[in-house]
Amino acid sequence: MHIDDSYSRQAQMNWPVLSPGETVVWRGRPVRSKYATKDAKLTLTGIPVAAFITFWMSMALRIPNKNGPVAWLFPAFGMIFVLQALYLLVGHYLRNWLEWKNIEYAVTNRRTVIRRGAWRVSEISRPHSESPIELRASSDGRIGDVKFQARGKVAMTGLKQQLEGMFNPEAATGQFALYAVENPSDVYRTILAQANTVTNRIRDNA
Repeated sequence: MHIDDSYSRQAQMNWPVLSPGETVVWRGRPVRSKYATKDAKLTLTGIPVAAFITFWMSMALRIPNKNGPVAWLFPAFGMIFVLQALYLLVGHYLRNWLEWKNIEYAVTNRRTVIRRGAWRVSEISRPHSESPIELRASSDGRIGDVKFQARGKVAMTGLKQQLEGMFNPEAATGQFALYAVENPSDVYRTILAQANTVTNRIRDNA
């Protein structure tokens, strides 16, 4: 669901919108400095992309001098990959820094919910039947990530989806995670406890 930017302060305080019988058991936000660097590995991915597009553009920019205006289509096409390379190298740090103001996590007795978005805020959630499979924490255990099993590669059919996948790998992989949370082991155990409660309830009603 998309959350309208005109939401009142009261509506945002009451986030997430709950179903009858659903209650919030934990709510939190990531640590901004850690959230901004959560995709640092993309910088390494961006190095070969940047090297290739630099070579491509150096060749493409020589064509217009010989073949006229139509040849500018080649460097124009390459600009998409120039932007992608810049995003992979440094852009994701800025995006995550800006997105932080809209990021919020919640765990209810039925699901885990994430509100996020750098410009347009959206909400996604996972039921507790899909429990987290990975906990990554700092050496002192104070800050870390709680990751859920990815549902598999998402089909990118439209141009908008394909462009989003280029600049947001999580959209393409279907990754769902609570990044840079404080005391991640406590959050992890809270989700598992709620998942066990849901499983026991289903078993008792069977």
